[in-house]
Amino acid sequence: MAEAVGLAASVIAIINLSAKVATLCLQYSTAVGNARTDITCLQNRLSDLGTSLSGVQHLLDNQNNKTLATSQKLIDSLDGCILELARLQSRLDPGKARKTMRRFGFRALRWPFDSKEVSGIVSNLEHYKQTITLCLQVDQTTILLDIRQRFEGVSLQPEGNASLAHKPCFSVPFDRDPDFIDRPDIMTWLKEQYTGSAGRQSCSS
Repeated sequence: MAEAVGLAASVIAIINLSAKVATLCLQYSTAVGNARTDITCLQNRLSDLGTSLSGVQHLLDNQNNKTLATSQKLIDSLDGCILELARLQSRLDPGKARKTMRRFGFRALRWPFDSKEVSGIVSNLEHYKQTITLCLQVDQTTILLDIRQRFEGVSLQPEGNASLAHKPCFSVPFDRDPDFIDRPDIMTWLKEQYTGSAGRQSCSS
């Protein structure tokens, strides 16, 4: 359970960090003209990552965590992704930058990454996204196979050695009704009415 809680907490942390970094990128795209291509590329990757992690969170909220054996091993990858995003946030929103924005406005901002750095960051985020997605696909496939095997193991045919002498009220696999009173004489009379000569005559008349 501790691993499941850690996994869910890491997923939520990444979703929140992705949103914060994306907001900072939007502020820079408004103020910085010469790096908009790099900023847009980073924004797109952050959006993809957030979408993937939202799917992970939905699965965690609606699935028994014990069945997500492969995803439980994602902790290291998720921690690495959190660290990457935290560094991004720190570079994009340091204390000096906030003071500069308050004093001179957004136009005083300078994009702190060159194209090579952005390419490396985008590559890392893509790696984390693919790793997370692959683990989820493995778990989902395992769950589907398990469901299929369970259905294949269910027989809809009656057992060959099942006795035909069982009373109908006990052929259904439910607990016996404590108020039920067995009336064999009535059951015998009913059978005679529908299977005997009198029953056939009444049906034909």
